[in-house]
Amino acid sequence: MELPPEVREKIAAGEVIERPLSVVKELLENSLDAGAKRVSVALSQGGKTSITVEDDGSGIPFEDLPLALTRHATSKIRSVDDLYGIRSLGFRGEALASICAVSRLEIRSRRMDQELGGLIIAEGGEIVLHERVPHPVGTVVKVEELFFNLPARRKFLKSPSAEVRRISQLLQEMSLVNFHRRIQLSSDGRRVFESPGFESPRDAARHLWGCDPKEGFMDHQGLSCHLLWSGSGEGRGNLCFFVNGRRIHDPSLRAAIQGASGTLGGDWVVFLVVPPEEVDVNVHPTKSEVRFKRPRDVFSLVHRGALSVIGGGLGLDGPPGQPIPPARDRRDEPPQVKSPSVEDRMPRLDGPSFGGPQDPAKRLVVGSPLAEMVSQVRYVGEAGRGYLIYEFPRGVIFLDPHAAEERITYEKIVRGSQGGTQVLAFPVEIPEGLAMSLEGLWGPLEDLGFRFDREGSGAMRMVGIPQHLSSFDVSPMEWLRWCSSGGDQEEGSGRQVKLLERMASRACRRSMKLGDSLDRDGARRLFEELLRCSVPQACPHGRSTFFVLPWEDIESRLGR
Repeated sequence: MELPPEVREKIAAGEVIERPLSVVKELLENSLDAGAKRVSVALSQGGKTSITVEDDGSGIPFEDLPLALTRHATSKIRSVDDLYGIRSLGFRGEALASICAVSRLEIRSRRMDQELGGLIIAEGGEIVLHERVPHPVGTVVKVEELFFNLPARRKFLKSPSAEVRRISQLLQEMSLVNFHRRIQLSSDGRRVFESPGFESPRDAARHLWGCDPKEGFMDHQGLSCHLLWSGSGEGRGNLCFFVNGRRIHDPSLRAAIQGASGTLGGDWVVFLVVPPEEVDVNVHPTKSEVRFKRPRDVFSLVHRGALSVIGGGLGLDGPPGQPIPPARDRRDEPPQVKSPSVEDRMPRLDGPSFGGPQDPAKRLVVGSPLAEMVSQVRYVGEAGRGYLIYEFPRGVIFLDPHAAEERITYEKIVRGSQGGTQVLAFPVEIPEGLAMSLEGLWGPLEDLGFRFDREGSGAMRMVGIPQHLSSFDVSPMEWLRWCSSGGDQEEGSGRQVKLLERMASRACRRSMKLGDSLDRDGARRLFEELLRCSVPQACPHGRSTFFVLPWEDIESRLGR
């Protein structure tokens, strides 16, 4: 049978409107297409209760308001040929109709050439009021009770704070490409994000990231690419691609950046300008994917642009072509460790044996815990490849200093989480982007010893860090960036555990590398500190820190 119209409308709306983020994205794009210089977004309960988007754009004529809520009604294209030269963010005429089908919707708008504005109210796709009202030039769209008529969809929405984070991330990204516009976000009356308008994308990125970004440009046969990078390879970064002002997701372009940098660390934003006739934006219901006419050239352009930003690639006039991403050095990359945990699998010091967990044949039976034998250990020297060699009455110990210091660093951070707060001599202002990624983590961070203060303007400052972190050669802002990429999906004490693990794991990367020189006292202290760890036999990623070669094995091999 043929589905009833109301069912068809809700199915179609579900393809476009998935959550409050979808509503904000569609309304924001409409505001930008209308030439707005200022866009304000206000949320209640993460957008579940209400979403209000206000702009100072060109507005909607009174007589067109009912048409704006009709599916496939748009003023942005008129023929099939227009689909192959899209210059606007919206073009399908589905956004307002889809939002209207699953909410209670109110639009107030006025054009410059009209004395009065117009008001239209609709509920579940049905118009209930359309009349003239006073209104300033521009448009206000208010969406209330999203999915009130689709309770199953409403049930799958995330918590209000999670929805706010998603929306804030979108507005932050869009503020980079719309750097000259003022974009604001508030949630339940509290300002969450504001981009006041800047002279350049670089200035917008500096405001958002809290650092001076590295910049690169690349052009080739009508294609152009502008890249910005925060310059930090530490912590989880964000990667944004814009094609002709449209935010897209493209795995191949992501691979182009990763192939050039060997990592996706730090924040990246890539602005691509492609002739409209060479990009198809009509390949995905939410317009988040595009298809390029010359994908290899686009890939090469982004790849070479990233190389130029990093400083290790071709010049700006290098020839295009399909580059081969450089091989990655994986020696310091931790293998993926799955349950049971490393600690569960390691032999204990008070057990009958010890040694490398990956070398069970070389375990040495001892009559007392290894920690009691530290006074009998003598440092012999350093092997050519950087491994440290020790001897003691029962054999020879070969130690990996990098893995050993990783274990020591990890346990210092995890064990020292209750050591109080070190007040910073100078408070550090937290960038807008980082502050939003930490939303929901302020409480757990303060439980760990971080201290924050909100200025009168609403900007967040860090005024203290956990006492035990002050001994590491890591800036306070770096600690926060590492924290921002872990722990937000847990509840209660689980968040603290995740944050500690994240900080410890990232700090491990600052450990000495294989081949770094140590004097005799340093080599002995390293071994002693390792033996005081709860799991000295392995680094946090599961690699052996040392193994023991018993004298019996050595003498047997030598025929003694």
